[in-house]
Amino acid sequence: TGSVVLYGLPSTGTWTLTRSPGAITTTGTGTSTTIPDLAAGIYTYTVTNSDGCTSGSSADIVINAQPVTPTAPVVGAITQPTCTEATGSVVLNGLPSSGTWTLIRTPGAVTTSGSGTSTNIPGIPAGTYTYTVTNASGCTSPASANVVINAQPAFPTSPVQTVDCSLGFGYAVVTVTSPTGTGFEYSLDGGSYQTSTTFTGVTNGTHTITVRNASGCVTTGNSFDVTCGCANPPTVTLSSTGSSTCGTTAITVSSNTFGGSATSVTITENGAGSVDPSSASTSPFAFTYTPAAGDADKIVIITVTTNNPLGSPCAESTAIYTLTVNAIPAAPTLGTITQPTCSVATGNIVLNGLPSTGTWTLIRNPGAVTTTGTGTSTTISGITAGTFTFTVTNSSGCTSVLSDNVIIDAQPDTPTAPLIGTITPPTCTISTGSTELTGLPSTGTWTLTRYSGTITTTGTGTSTTISGLATGIYNYTVTNDAGCISSLSANVVIPEQPETPSAPVVGIITQPAYTVPTGSVVLNELPSTGTWILTRSPGAVTTTGTGTSETITDIPPGVFTFTVTNSTGCTSTASAEVIISTPGIPTLIITNPAPVCTPATVDITTNEVITGSTPGLTYTYWTDAEATIAYPTPTEATAGTYYIKGTTVSEYFDIKPVIVMVDQLPIANAGPNQVLEYLFSTTMDAELTHDYETGVWSLTSGTCKFFNTSYTKTSVSGLSLGENILLWTVTNGVCPPSLDYVAITVRDLVIPTLITPNMDGRNDYFVLRGIETLGQTELIIFNRWGTQVYKDEDYSNDWNGVDYNGNPLAEDTYFFVLNTDNSKSFSGYIVIMR
Repeated sequence: TGSVVLYGLPSTGTWTLTRSPGAITTTGTGTSTTIPDLAAGIYTYTVTNSDGCTSGSSADIVINAQPVTPTAPVVGAITQPTCTEATGSVVLNGLPSSGTWTLIRTPGAVTTSGSGTSTNIPGIPAGTYTYTVTNASGCTSPASANVVINAQPAFPTSPVQTVDCSLGFGYAVVTVTSPTGTGFEYSLDGGSYQTSTTFTGVTNGTHTITVRNASGCVTTGNSFDVTCGCANPPTVTLSSTGSSTCGTTAITVSSNTFGGSATSVTITENGAGSVDPSSASTSPFAFTYTPAAGDADKIVIITVTTNNPLGSPCAESTAIYTLTVNAIPAAPTLGTITQPTCSVATGNIVLNGLPSTGTWTLIRNPGAVTTTGTGTSTTISGITAGTFTFTVTNSSGCTSVLSDNVIIDAQPDTPTAPLIGTITPPTCTISTGSTELTGLPSTGTWTLTRYSGTITTTGTGTSTTISGLATGIYNYTVTNDAGCISSLSANVVIPEQPETPSAPVVGIITQPAYTVPTGSVVLNELPSTGTWILTRSPGAVTTTGTGTSETITDIPPGVFTFTVTNSTGCTSTASAEVIISTPGIPTLIITNPAPVCTPATVDITTNEVITGSTPGLTYTYWTDAEATIAYPTPTEATAGTYYIKGTTVSEYFDIKPVIVMVDQLPIANAGPNQVLEYLFSTTMDAELTHDYETGVWSLTSGTCKFFNTSYTKTSVSGLSLGENILLWTVTNGVCPPSLDYVAITVRDLVIPTLITPNMDGRNDYFVLRGIETLGQTELIIFNRWGTQVYKDEDYSNDWNGVDYNGNPLAEDTYFFVLNTDNSKSFSGYIVIMR
């Protein structure tokens, strides 16, 4: 804020100053006063004395806005001292844009005045400084960032060198011995700088060396002379110092020369291949190197060396040719092939096995379409239908052989929208409609999708009929077997089903009388609008009319129902029965119900029981023939005889019996299991409990042949060795069948290996169980020396270890042979032990 000193105030009494604008008052005494804390603006004052009289306004008092304090100078580019300039400089930015400013450098309080937002301060000695700036209002900024000026770099000392002539004329080696170390570079005779202290191949003459340090300061040393060796040294020059080739492709280097005192060259290599020729005696000359498989991905050094006919101090000259032999990349390996889809017309292929390093180029043929990339795998997209191969060229320019064929199929066709054919609306009896759709894909399986609802139908052929459509508006798309989806079909509009009338309601029935042999009925709740047709069944007698009620006359005796067909052609269900009776005793025909199986019961109230009786009878059920004791459960009748009474509406009746048969569950008994000793036939022993039951034999496992499959005691033959399972199934024609299994085990022929014929009643004889199945059997016994000691041409299990003469054979091991009528033979040993 500012302040103002006001003079000429009342000299006596207390006065009041009033500031405008604002009406701020100040009270005091004396002829002058200072008003502080005035914000920027224009003010006037009046003074009121102690008598209350107020002066006119003072002159305008202008309080300026507070002057701006400048921001700290912004340090820009700093220029450091150089080899030739001992001081540095700095560019300071962000200075006051108006008025004159003064920069003060600290330490040192060195000032610089100027104007403008940027200035360059030169002549700054080495050190660290900050700057403040004072603007024209006298306001001073904070200090700038540090300005660091480095010390001036020093010049290197004069170089010192040595000269080595051991390599002969024109091959002097000059080595700088001082100064050396990090940051120094050296130049010979004003040539390019190098970090090495050694210069080779220096020719005879006067030379100078210049040294440059890391600060860029240079010092040129005194000149020195080089006087070395051979005056006409051998020389050799190659037209190229190196190249590359792929695989085993040969490379020829021509227009090479040798000279000086050289008269020939020798050519050697360190590769697996061969160089030709191995020497040359004319200049210019050429050589060819043919790589071998072992050179792949290697560098072959070809060395060309001259002869040295002048001898020392001259020396052979050598030239090096560097040949990089690059391996030919493998053919790209085919990965996943993505075929064109319904929405994408092209396919793509994943190619693997590409060069793992560097950039490669794939070439697709036919078409010579190129793709460049890196990495061992890539996907080539946008491939049109056809058969293609790929080669890959690696970063060395070597190209692989062809890949396998890549076959891209043609894009599958997108079907056209289904065409709407005949639309069949709902009918009186069918609440849904149908539509014929044509123009469907002629090949493969298609899927129709109905909207709304996305209901699908699958089929084949160019047309189909979709049924079961409720009232509404539908559209269809078709998807072919390639998965392509058509656009929407036109609308399929299914109208509402026409209304079907309710069944006529039977009203008053008038029965026939003596004077009127026919009856009549009043039918109500007929269609209220339009013309209807009543149809009487049986007989299909029709009556046409209008209105909700109608009396039908001339109805003959019988049981009838009526349907009504409204004006839209829809027919109701049948009415309740209208029974017109016949005078006199009715015809009552009773058919006994079919037998059932316990614990089931029989419903004797069904129509099958009374079929053929006079129509319209009322039926009641009794336990006695006089119909005096009612049967309470005729719908669940148990076994027994009951009576049915049929009564007309005129109270005429007849009574007839009905017989209910309830059969018991059959119980199958196939007989006991049997074990046969090498017998392959037997007789079964099944049983039937009741006369009305029947049984059937069958085979479950094994083999056999039944003589009579329905006979309980049938014989069986053709049994197998081991277990044979036979099934006996018993049924009475009403109940579920009952099953029982019997096992017949046929044991193999048992031939003993030991008998003890001491006649103690145990194991005295050579007994063959099952011998009766073999027919006539011949037994021959041999001793261990092969001498026949016994023979029986019709053996019957009666040999007890004797010889021909009935004398007991000694205890020993003997051998037997059995020959049978059924062409089977058996042999083995038998031990006699007494």
